Amino acid sequence: MAAGLTAVFFLLVVVPSVGAQVDPTQPSPQAEPPPVPPAVPSPVPTPSAEPEAADTSQPPGEPETRVEAVPEEDEDASSDRIRYRDPLDIDYEPVKDKWDRFEQSLLGITRYSFFDDKLRFRLGFRFQADGTLATPSDQLEASLGELPDTADFRRLRLFGEGILGTMYFRVEFDFAADAGVKTAYLEGRKGGLEIWGHLLGKFRYGYFQEPFSLEKNVSSFDTTFAEVSLPIEAIGPGNNLGAMVYDASSNRRFTWAAGAFSWGRETSDNASSSLLSLSGRLGYQPVRYNEGRRMLHLGLSISSRSPTGDAERFQARPEARFVENFADTGDIPTYTNNLLGLEAAWKGGSSWAQAEWIQSRLDSPETGDPHFGGIALQAGTFLTGQSRPWDDLFGVWGRVRPEQNYRGGNPFKAANGGVWELAARYSTVDLTDGTVDGGMVRDLTAGINWYPNSTSKLQFNWVHSRVEDSGYANIWILRYQFAIK
Repeated sequence: MAAGLTAVFFLLVVVPSVGAQVDPTQPSPQAEPPPVPPAVPSPVPTPSAEPEAADTSQPPGEPETRVEAVPEEDEDASSDRIRYRDPLDIDYEPVKDKWDRFEQSLLGITRYSFFDDKLRFRLGFRFQADGTLATPSDQLEASLGELPDTADFRRLRLFGEGILGTMYFRVEFDFAADAGVKTAYLEGRKGGLEIWGHLLGKFRYGYFQEPFSLEKNVSSFDTTFAEVSLPIEAIGPGNNLGAMVYDASSNRRFTWAAGAFSWGRETSDNASSSLLSLSGRLGYQPVRYNEGRRMLHLGLSISSRSPTGDAERFQARPEARFVENFADTGDIPTYTNNLLGLEAAWKGGSSWAQAEWIQSRLDSPETGDPHFGGIALQAGTFLTGQSRPWDDLFGVWGRVRPEQNYRGGNPFKAANGGVWELAARYSTVDLTDGTVDGGMVRDLTAGINWYPNSTSKLQFNWVHSRVEDSGYANIWILRYQFAIK
């Protein structure tokens, strides 16, 4: 009998107490008990000990309180009580600040150090994107065909550079029009090549630019115009495999470099590969004032070469990479190619000028031992008062870096930062001599450059190119460049 009463009590009191959900703000209603024996009084239901969640609605006029969209423990994530944050509720941040944070993050993931700082290197990339529009005369179009308009990457490079112990190294790979290894060399950080205890100079070996010509040794990302001048592009050697010794005097008035080179790739940047070549360049500054803001440089380059395959070929584009060659000698049988170059560079404050003459002498009795050559004259000025930098160790022009980066607003206003440069160039190359009729081309180029900061450059070139006895063409080139030094 006692056990039966206990079971009835459990059904009438405990179960309703657990299952009921009673609003604490309302009076507790009397639940109708099930029929029981008359001897047992009807119990009063007990309110639930777990009240409903409090109303979180805000009084009229009050701002809405947002709750993180994270459910509490043991709570269904689809509960109606969860209010999600407005995705547009983001603190304002200027674009410049975002870009600065992006650059800093890039530096963090591209710089590395290992083995107690014995190996340090960084990875980076640089590119040049060109848009080219060419309009030939009817006579030239009849001779060369239609010149298509293009938009393409002139250069798209990944590079790595760093220090391994006492050695500096650099590797570049190009994915654009002239795809392949661009540079790959090692160089001692201290000392150099010594013979009988005498230091000859800094020593570099690998795959790199031969020491010939001023314009050719300026980085392709630091040139004033989109392409190098006609004679330098058509005749000057580029990157080849070899070793070089170079240095400068203590007062940096004299610079010199000499090296031996062999196999290399023939590309638009390398007019001559060879089985063996000996090249050298000498520079002297007879005038140097005001820490180099006013200076005069004179230089001489020589190279003796044994052409690959006992043949040499010279071609000339109209100072535009994506336009066809306007002059071409075809293959010329030869065992020797001797190059000679003279150069001069001047700058005074914000203005600068440069002149080069180059000649190639081929030992080719079959074609009358022809001589080919040309000249290039160019000058420029910085409208914002910048002085074009000069590298006293290599004897070349350096990277233009604005004193103040562009900060927005009118880019033609000097107070907003950045650098503007105007430049002009006249160049000519003659590839006709002996029995070789390669053609003669003359170019007149005008350019304007805008440097918003030290990594970006916007270039616009107009080239008027005239081919002797074949007409002319007007070419417009627009380039955007991004390069980390």
